[in-house]
Amino acid sequence: MLVMRNGKVANEPLMLSGDHVLQMRELKRENRELKKFLLSVSTVVAQSIGVLDTEMKRPESHERGERIAAVANVLEHANDSMMHFGLKLDFDKMRRLKKKWEVFKAGRPRAGSGDNGS
Repeated sequence: MLVMRNGKVANEPLMLSGDHVLQMRELKRENRELKKFLLSVSTVVAQSIGVLDTEMKRPESHERGERIAAVANVLEHANDSMMHFGLKLDFDKMRRLKKKWEVFKAGRPRAGSGDNGS
């Protein structure tokens, strides 16, 4: 294997110590777990979009609103899981982020409100 050393290609193989090999294995394991987790979150999001598309085609009703709220709860749970398990954020950091997002949502002008933010 050719390895870059000090900006130059070295022809001799890179020798890793036992600790480095263990660290590499751990990183590979974490990478596999993260990919599985991201795939599961992506699946939840894709399924939720499909349900929302179906619900939006139905006539407006109280039951439709409840079903849409249930989808929103599923997405909220998926987001919480991704922040905690995927991004390794603690609950305090998650709470602060959510608070920022709520302020952002509340401050955003609504479509057709005539407020273009200037």
